[in-house]
Amino acid sequence: MSSSFGLGYLCSLCGMLDMLILGLHFTLQPDNLSRACSYVPRGGQNQKQNNQKYQKARFMNTPGSRNYQPSQNIAPTGTLPVLIRGDFAGCPDEERIVVSMRWGLIPFFHKGDIAEMKLTTFNARSEEFRDKSMFSGPFKRRQRCVILCDGYYEWKRDGNNKKPYFLYTEQDKKWDICTDVNKLSEEDLWSEEEGWKGPKLTMMAGLFETRKMDDEEVLYSCTILTQASNPHLTWIHHRMPVFLTTPRAVQDWLSAESSEQTALSQITPADSLTWHPVSSEINNVRNRDATYAPVDDTKRSPAAGFMANWLGKGKAEKRPAEDGEDKPSKR
Repeated sequence: MSSSFGLGYLCSLCGMLDMLILGLHFTLQPDNLSRACSYVPRGGQNQKQNNQKYQKARFMNTPGSRNYQPSQNIAPTGTLPVLIRGDFAGCPDEERIVVSMRWGLIPFFHKGDIAEMKLTTFNARSEEFRDKSMFSGPFKRRQRCVILCDGYYEWKRDGNNKKPYFLYTEQDKKWDICTDVNKLSEEDLWSEEEGWKGPKLTMMAGLFETRKMDDEEVLYSCTILTQASNPHLTWIHHRMPVFLTTPRAVQDWLSAESSEQTALSQITPADSLTWHPVSSEINNVRNRDATYAPVDDTKRSPAAGFMANWLGKGKAEKRPAEDGEDKPSKR
């Protein structure tokens, strides 16, 4: 499946399959991407307390995949920046590597041209992925990964129209999610003592697979795990990605030493997201430079401390049923 079909086609397909469709946004250049994924080696925050220094993740474009290019509008089958353990890239286990991956996992049993694959594998439901061989195999082999982005797009029905929203991790007061940090100096964004000081990334739990191509190069492909939306996000969709919101959660999801149960315990309904409406230009996947700035600053979501109360105001109003109530929003 090619992204040239457009997001409308993909959303109608996902509606039939009860899947979450979203567009990802990531604008960091590779050097800042490495800084944003910095970590304290071996022991996480426990070693941080012992004055261990932060280490940048290593960035690698995988030969069998397209090179990573920052984009404000990445659709399924596009190329994503993904964080993995070092041993999957020929590096020491404790290293963290950012590699380029195809969004849409290519299962081991698929034969022939990837473009002709009929399976829709850019999402995997966390409640049942262990029952499907295409996903259970990578999980058992600990091929767990972290999909990286500034945030993602979802669409909310408004009469006959769909309004796009940009959802992202709540930021510290000093940062606006729309800041172009690529124009800032390294000392503004990172240090060995503090690690990444820029806007927080949105990190999603995923699984990946590798496939040797005809030219002997290895193609990396991935899927994003999804779960039922928490009460803060059901207004826009009944499904949401599985978010990894702390350094420990990232460590426990990636580590080869984590048991399956420890990894699965990271699947929790995080509520640290915020959002704002964006231009409908984002509806067309070809608009790679479509802005994610809010179309109306007064419609940014409140800070997390007030979010529950703000959303609770509408609970007394019964939402009218729509066609495809249990289906994701179509673009």
